[in-house]
Formats: sequence, C-alpha cells, structure tokens
Amino acid sequence: MPLGESRGVVDLRSLSLAAAAGAVAAHWLPFAALWPYLLLAAAGLLPVAALRLPAAALLGLAWGGWHVQEAVDRHQRPVCDAAQIIGRIDDLVVHRRLAPDAESALARVFVIEPERTSCAAPPAGAVRLAWYGGPALRGGERWRLRARLRSARGGANAHGFDRDRAYVQDGVTAAGYVIAGEKLAAAPRFDVDGMRETLRDRLLRAPLVHGGVVGALTLGDAAAIPPERMDVYRRTGTIHLLVISGLHVGIVTAFGFFLGRWTGPLLGAPAKRAGVVVAL
Repeated sequence: MPLGESRGVVDLRSLSLAAAAGAVAAHWLPFAALWPYLLLAAAGLLPVAALRLPAAALLGLAWGGWHVQEAVDRHQRPVCDAAQIIGRIDDLVVHRRLAPDAESALARVFVIEPERTSCAAPPAGAVRLAWYGGPALRGGERWRLRARLRSARGGANAHGFDRDRAYVQDGVTAAGYVIAGEKLAAAPRFDVDGMRETLRDRLLRAPLVHGGVVGALTLGDAAAIPPERMDVYRRTGTIHLLVISGLHVGIVTAFGFFLGRWTGPLLGAPAKRAGVVVAL
C-alpha cells in the first residue's frame, strides 16, 4: 500500500475516533438548549487543516448533543390526559401479579408504538401502559386503546432506580394505564416479538428450576426472573455475571449465525438455514 494511502486510512480512523469521542462526551454536557451545539458544529466546520481532529471532535460533540437534547425535549413534552391510541405492541409484554390467585389483580405492562392518537399534541415517541385485569396481549399485535396518559416521569430519589433515564433511553415519552381496548390485528407470523413471546411461554411452562434465568439469557427478558430471586442476585453480587453472560450469549449467537451464512453455501446448504442451525 502506498504511503499516502496508508496515511489517509490512518487519518480517517483518527477522525472517526475523534468524532465518536465527541458524541460520547455530549452525554455529560449540561446544556439545556440547542444553540450551543449549533455553535460547536459551526466551529467544527472551520476549514483549518491543522485542526482536523479537534474539528471532528466538535462535530461529533454537536451531533451527539443535538440528539441527546432532542430526546430530552421529547421526553418533557406534555401529553393529553385521556386519549385513544391505535398502534402496535412493541417488545415483550410483562405480566405482574399484584395479588395471589386473582386474575383482576394481574397487570400487563407493555410499550406501544402509536400510529394515531386523539391528542391535539400526540406523544412524540413510544407509550408505556399498564392494563389491570385486561385480556391476553402479545408483542406485534395492533390495538385500539382508550387510556389515561401522563408525561413519562420517575421518582427523584438519588439512590433509587433512575426511571427518567430509562424512559429517555427507551424512547418512552408518555406512560399511563388502559381503560378499554379492542384488538385490530394479530401479530404477523414471523414477527420477532411474537416469536420471542412464544419461546418465553414455552420456557415458563417447562419444568426448569431456573427457567426465568434461561429466558433472560436467551431472550433478553429480565422480567421473567422473579423479583425475590433478582433480589438474591443483587445482594450476592451475581447480577453482574448474569448480565455479562447474557451479552456473551448474544455475541456467540451472532457469530454463529454469520459463520453459518458464510459456510452454508460452500457446503450446498441454504445460507439462512445454515446460519440459524449454527447459531443454535
């Protein structure tokens, strides 16, 4: 490789790393308006060849800060109190029993991606709802719901779970509970959330001592682990091992899938089917 080309590759990598570092640093900036990020972007666009790395870092900082501020603004946007929502259930539905042996005390907690709402100022993102004593729900289904909404907010306890932060990270901009609803369409046959629901149900029915742990490691469903067992993991310091193990399972599965897709056609097998087999 010629020297100039090698230097160009190195420069491109350095610029990319500088921009990425700037985007990450944006999460710690205290700015509460967008104009500082516009100034940073303007400074980063100055044609000063000797300051390419600082310019790339400023552009990354402006880009990351813009998106962080936009997410916070969407999170703080007021929502209407009563609304009719039409949308698709996203991710797995969490079942929480509020009292033993009482179907009416079963809360189904889920996130819905609104397609249409009756609000004059509709939520700017996903909505997290609880349906007390409602019907069975599955990921991927489309529903028409009548709900009471509020801004997605959490407690201000500095030593507790930061629910505000979790809402912003998950793109949840409103929360509330369902009053009534009507299912419009079942989940598509090959919907990812629907398949995860099916696998989770089978795991819960299987005679496994740690079925919830298996569900968390393979499906990313931490809610499948009973609260009392999660408390044991936290007190014994093993919750970190559980999270890291889940990450490793996902990495190995992805590696196996792409390895199978690459080697399958060489052996005369369909690429997608070979990827699934090797991943399993």
